[in-house]
Amino acid sequence: MITLSYIDNADNCTEKTITFSTNKELNLSNRDLHRVSFEKITIHDSDISHCGLRNANFTGSTFINCDFTGSSLINIHSEQVTFRNCIFDNAKFYSITLINSSMIGCRFSDTIMHNFDIISNNY
Repeated sequence: MITLSYIDNADNCTEKTITFSTNKELNLSNRDLHRVSFEKITIHDSDISHCGLRNANFTGSTFINCDFTGSSLINIHSEQVTFRNCIFDNAKFYSITLINSSMIGCRFSDTIMHNFDIISNNY
């Protein structure tokens, strides 16, 4: 079971949670997941496209075959996160720091990266 907590800006900045019974084929598309915590989890074959991922926590997590198309990843500081065979087409990366992390076999088409710091990473 996976439970994700986030701040819903559309609902007066209320803290909300989403719970899934499995870590595969999650549909998180088109959500504003401000300060969502993906800490120390593995997610497979999931749709995380067109999401607002501001101040998200990806530390210690693995994403395999996930689609981040059109998502905005803003102000993220992540350590030991692995993205394997993920799609980041038309995604926007702003103020990102990845430390001891990996992006293996990922696709980036028309992706915007601004203030993207890579520290001891594997690509």
